[in-house]
Amino acid sequence: MNAISVTHPIRKELDEQGFSFVLGDSFTFSHEVNEFRVSWNNLPKDQYLESCDRERRFSRLTFVPKTGAIELLPHMPFVQSGGVNELFDNVSREFEPMEDDVIQSDFLHDLLRADFAQLPIDTPAEAYEILVHQFRIVVYKSLTGNPVPEGKHHDGFQYVILHLMNRENVKGGENTIYSTEGETVLQKATMTSFMDSVYLDDERVMHDASPIKRLDPQKSGFRDILIFDIV
Repeated sequence: MNAISVTHPIRKELDEQGFSFVLGDSFTFSHEVNEFRVSWNNLPKDQYLESCDRERRFSRLTFVPKTGAIELLPHMPFVQSGGVNELFDNVSREFEPMEDDVIQSDFLHDLLRADFAQLPIDTPAEAYEILVHQFRIVVYKSLTGNPVPEGKHHDGFQYVILHLMNRENVKGGENTIYSTEGETVLQKATMTSFMDSVYLDDERVMHDASPIKRLDPQKSGFRDILIFDIV
């Protein structure tokens, strides 16, 4: 029995339309997740972006579908090539790795296994490289925070999965899914609750997210996302 289950027809929607928006209450699990979610309070600033306050960590895993085995890969810079990121195409970016208790947590590993089971891959490879990102967009020094400064884009991977971890004192952050060339809007939705999620077939669709603003201008706000890139 899977440690994490989901009732939403993710695999069917990915197969038919290339994306799936999923509400957090579609997931069932018994893990204690408070410490996992609190780890977003300890992210270093993204030194490559001066235009917004973004904090992040990045690590790499290998996943074996046949056995469910997950292992941590050696840390290395994050690189996107092929013109998918206009801001940082072929730029080798150095980010701090995720903390050991986070990247090795049962919740993260079980979530990855559950997510992979939703992908419409009939004949999986022996192993996959999984890029794991912790993102926080902070709104305090500026009036807005931009989750996606590069605009609508592909990420350059097979599948991209986004899970909302925390969201406090912000409005906006609407996710938009576009057709493969970006000419047609396919759907819009905003992740507002823990584990609200977006699954993307990256070759078939582009995606974007709108800026966030503070609800209470006297307090800071933030939006925390966990991302799996299936290479």
